[in-house]
Amino acid sequence: MAIIPGAVTFTVPGQPERIAAVSEGLLKVENNDVLIIVDSAERPEDIDINRAKRAADEAREIILQKKSRLEYQSAVARLARALNRLKIKESIM
Repeated sequence: MAIIPGAVTFTVPGQPERIAAVSEGLLKVENNDVLIIVDSAERPEDIDINRAKRAADEAREIILQKKSRLEYQSAVARLARALNRLKIKESIM
């Protein structure tokens, strides 16, 4: 299964439920085991809100410049990741 940028909630035995902001990736479920492979996963406490805002602003600027298709697609992906990071960070504030 494909994973889009969003939040993953998970538990580690003996610990409270946790959340992470994840980027694009893949999910595989087999024999009651779940394997998640993503480009990045960050816990809210590890997200630098100012850095995420700058990344979102830079991605928006590239999108507005409408350069090559590859640059546009890359900027859209970076914007999605930055907005997801902000959403996850703000959810715990």
